[in-house]
Amino acid sequence: MNLEPKKQATLERIISNSRMQRVIELEPGICTILEIAADPEPRENRWIAYEALKRMMQPYVGFDARQEELRTCQHYDLMIDAINELLPDSEGYEEIA
Repeated sequence: MNLEPKKQATLERIISNSRMQRVIELEPGICTILEIAADPEPRENRWIAYEALKRMMQPYVGFDARQEELRTCQHYDLMIDAINELLPDSEGYEEIA
C-alpha cells in the first residue's frame, strides 16, 4: 500500500505505541484493520467506513474480544482513536445525495 508520507508517519506512530504493540502481539489482525483505515483509496462515505472498521475490530478489542486482556474500554478506545486518526477527513469522501 502506498501511503502519503504524513499518513505513513501517523500509522507508524500508532503502531509504535506500547499499548497498541501489546494489542498487535495478542491479535495480529489489528494491523489489517489499521492498514484499511489508512488506505488512501476513495470510499463512499466516512461514516460507512468508520462503522465497518468498528465491526471488524469487535472480535479483537472491547467487551467481545477473544483475548480476556483486551476486553477493556481502554483497548476499545485505543482502536477507535486510531481509526479516527487514520481515516481521511470528510472532504476525502463523496457527498451522499
